[in-house]
Amino acid sequence: MEKQPKIVIGLVGKMCAGKGEAVQYLTKKYGFIASSCSDRIREEIRSRGQEITRENLMQTAGELRALFGPAVLGIKTWEKLIEQGVDKAVVDSIRAIEEVEFLKKQ
Repeated sequence: MEKQPKIVIGLVGKMCAGKGEAVQYLTKKYGFIASSCSDRIREEIRSRGQEITRENLMQTAGELRALFGPAVLGIKTWEKLIEQGVDKAVVDSIRAIEEVEFLKKQ
């Protein structure tokens, strides 16, 4: 059986609300591993050999959700955390309610 994280904190909020500061605090003070649903989009863009631009981020996110469902980025991020054997993680760039619901169930 694969090791699952014991603690996962998901951060949601408007742009410039301080989510990045919270991530830095949790990683530095408490040793959390930072992960981001947007990182999964960037990984997909890189695998396509494309440039990471705001337009490509939005387009690729839409394509992934259309192909694999609205929770896809939460699922891929969870799988990444398990793959890395992370005990405690803070996840940023959660955009869809389905991502929140998926992560809460885990």
